[in-house]
Amino acid sequence: MALFAYLIFAAIPFGYRTILYTFGESFNEYATISLYARDALLVLLIIFGMKRLWSARKLKWNEGRHVWLSLILGTCALVSVFFANEKALALYNSLRLLMLIGSALVIAGLLREKVIKLEKICAVFAGGAVIQACIGLYQFLFQKSLGVWFLGESFLSSGIDDIAKVTVYGGKLIRAYGTFPHPNILSAFLVIGLVSFIYLWFVTPRKSLTKEIAISGGLFITTLGIVLTFSRAAWVVATAAFFFITIIMLSESRRREKTINLLAIMITVAFVFGFFFSPLIFERSSLSFFESSINQRLLYNEIGLEIIEKNIWGVGIGNQVLYSINERTYENLGMPEKMWQPVHNIYLLIGAELGILGLIIFLRLIVDIIWRSKGKGSLLFIPTTMMLALLFFGIADHFLWTLEPGRLMFWLVTGIIMGAPLEEKLVLEEKAA
Repeated sequence: MALFAYLIFAAIPFGYRTILYTFGESFNEYATISLYARDALLVLLIIFGMKRLWSARKLKWNEGRHVWLSLILGTCALVSVFFANEKALALYNSLRLLMLIGSALVIAGLLREKVIKLEKICAVFAGGAVIQACIGLYQFLFQKSLGVWFLGESFLSSGIDDIAKVTVYGGKLIRAYGTFPHPNILSAFLVIGLVSFIYLWFVTPRKSLTKEIAISGGLFITTLGIVLTFSRAAWVVATAAFFFITIIMLSESRRREKTINLLAIMITVAFVFGFFFSPLIFERSSLSFFESSINQRLLYNEIGLEIIEKNIWGVGIGNQVLYSINERTYENLGMPEKMWQPVHNIYLLIGAELGILGLIIFLRLIVDIIWRSKGKGSLLFIPTTMMLALLFFGIADHFLWTLEPGRLMFWLVTGIIMGAPLEEKLVLEEKAA
């Protein structure tokens, strides 16, 4: 059972799929029904996980509001099918959301029963981050794909216009993708990996020099990967997450020495990358409201707000893009077909697809699980930092709601936060007995 769970976390970056059907007159990524290789693992995890928890009488539906809020959110998605133009697409996305919610609840239950361990989950995340950073490094250095298409890697070439690139001194360089469909998704995964390494740093005994050296190397490689995605959001989130964790850890005398050592390592890493990549970093860091990416996101936000205003019950999960195409919203705003994408804000996007009620349920769920994770004298705030990081990404992007690697990443982290407080509570109760 534990093996299934750890394999799901390891499979997040690998998105090999078969496209079963495409809606609309031309291909659009966000109007497709796909079957992923890892879907079999998800189904097996849910079936055997539920069976194990049920047989052990550990499947408790009254454990917290988060369980019912999750199920209500899934119900809102199913109800949204009736308001969708393409009901089959909405049903597909509803079932996929329910599958992801189910996996989150199973992960929470397995964490509570100590079938799986938070430390091992972070080790899987950390290992995955190193692998993805290495793939991204190859892609950046050679400006082409590695060739692992069977793992979901996009075909990359400097001659392809639609590939994400960074402009430096008039030239364009391909950003690191890893095996994800976009550098921004890779950057989010690497931030999760970075936080995982930090967690491992603090749970590793002080005398474990070999492990500390390995973690230091992992921090170096993962940070390099984050730099090469050239995601400004990731740079901000990674920096904020690191200092948030270190400030809290410095307040605990028993962890102060390890925190100072970690600070020294990361300052050295930042200095090295600042020295070698300063022209690229400074060029990418410059931000203007006249920049196309900023203006595009503002346009997408306007689309989301307009849909919410006109459709308080939503237009159906997974249907926002098709709805906007049918309403000629993109055309009226002068957006070319390659920009016919979802609203670049998951909160507005959820409101547009599930309606105001669905958005309220989602926000209430997030507040509930983060509130439950608070605890003094514990390291639980570190995985909670993963969730906060993803929520920040959601302000300016859509992949946590629309693209399978992003959705899986989000709901598995949600499962960690749901289960980790219960796991610690159980340990404390056992110690007190």
